[in-house]
Amino acid sequence: MKTKKWYMLLLFVGLFLLPNVVAHAEDIRENPYPDFIFNNYLAMYIIDIIIIAAAFFIIYFGIRKAQGELKRVFVYVFGGVFLMAFNYILDLYSMIIGDIALMIFLHNNIFWLFNTIGFLLVVFGVYRMGSLFEDISKENEVEVG
Repeated sequence: MKTKKWYMLLLFVGLFLLPNVVAHAEDIRENPYPDFIFNNYLAMYIIDIIIIAAAFFIIYFGIRKAQGELKRVFVYVFGGVFLMAFNYILDLYSMIIGDIALMIFLHNNIFWLFNTIGFLLVVFGVYRMGSLFEDISKENEVEVG
């Protein structure tokens, strides 16, 4: 029942954002690179909050459900997801304080670094997960692909 509430919340937010994006369709036709961030703070607040909430939701429930060796493997995945979510925390903070220079600095100089490190952590975690499953299959004598 609780997951249905999450789906309803995401559906509501999606239906809220769709007209907002369509309202800027004329701007996109005139300028192929519109200033979506600077012209539409509400949409950016909502997107940042959704990404941050989803990341913490994944981390919280993943840590609660994972056990044993799998929990140690998921630490890499959770660390990568947290680094990527940290980008949006910084972005939200810069929007709240209204510092456009900080936002531009973050987008141009910091986000690529956090996203790259976060992506590499997720990939390493998936690699470790594959080797863990291979070890488990060898222990149970099950042939893998």
